[in-house]
Amino acid sequence: MMSPLSFSVIIPVYNNRETLARAVESVRAQTLAAHEIIVVDDGSTDGSAALAQSLFGDAIRLLVFPENRGPSAARNAGIEAAQGTHLAFLDADDYWLPEKLERIAAVLEAHPAAWLAFHDRTLIPEIPENSGAKRYPLWRFLTRNPVATPCAVVPKTALRFDERLRWMEDHDYFLRHAEAGPVYFLPQALTVLGRPILSAGGQSSRRWQMRKAEGQVMQLFAGRHPAFYPLLPFWMAAFLAKHLYQEIKGNF
Repeated sequence: MMSPLSFSVIIPVYNNRETLARAVESVRAQTLAAHEIIVVDDGSTDGSAALAQSLFGDAIRLLVFPENRGPSAARNAGIEAAQGTHLAFLDADDYWLPEKLERIAAVLEAHPAAWLAFHDRTLIPEIPENSGAKRYPLWRFLTRNPVATPCAVVPKTALRFDERLRWMEDHDYFLRHAEAGPVYFLPQALTVLGRPILSAGGQSSRRWQMRKAEGQVMQLFAGRHPAFYPLLPFWMAAFLAKHLYQEIKGNF
C-alpha cells in the first residue's frame, strides 16, 4: 500500500531489555512501512540501549538519556527528532499487529483534518474486525483518558507532553489534541499490551497518584477554558469516588 503519510514511530524504553526487541520487530513487520523508528533510552541501567543498537543498528534511530527523565521527556525527545508527517507511539513492553499503520493511515486519509486517531487494544492477539472509524467527541475526554498511548497517532505539530506531569501526562496530551481538532476512533484491537491497565509494575498501578494527576489535568483544562471552572469540584469528587471504588474492589 502506498500512502502520502509518513509515520515516525517513537518508542521510549526504561529497563525493558526483555521486551524491546519484540516491540521494534512489530514495527518492522508492518504492512505499511514506518518512515523511521526512534528508540529513546530513558536512562536504562539494564543495557536496553546497547541491545537495541546491537540488534537493529541503522534500522532505528537511537537517542540515549544519561539518566532517567520520565516518559514525557523521552517522548518529547522523539517528537523533536521525528521527520515524518505523523507520530505513532509505542511502549517498549507492548507491540503492534502487522496491519496497524495501514489501517490507521486509511483513517487519516479519509479524515485529513484529524488531530488524533486512535484504536482499541487487547491482551490477547487476534485478527481485528474490519469496522470503520467513528468521530470521538471532546466531552468523552473530560471524565477519563480513553486513549492508550501505544494506540495513538497524531500529526506532527508544536504540541508536546507536559513534563511537569509524572502521571496522566498522556491524558493531558491527547485532551489538548481533542481541543484542537477532530478525533477519530477505530474500534479495532491493533495493539497488544504487555500487561493489563492498572496492573502492578506500571506507572498506572499507582492509583492515588493517578487520581490526583487527573485533577491536575482538569485544572489545566479549566485554565484554558475558564467556563469549566465551576465543574472542578464535581470532577474532583468523581476522581475521589473512582479511587475509593478501585481500592475497595482491589481488596476483595
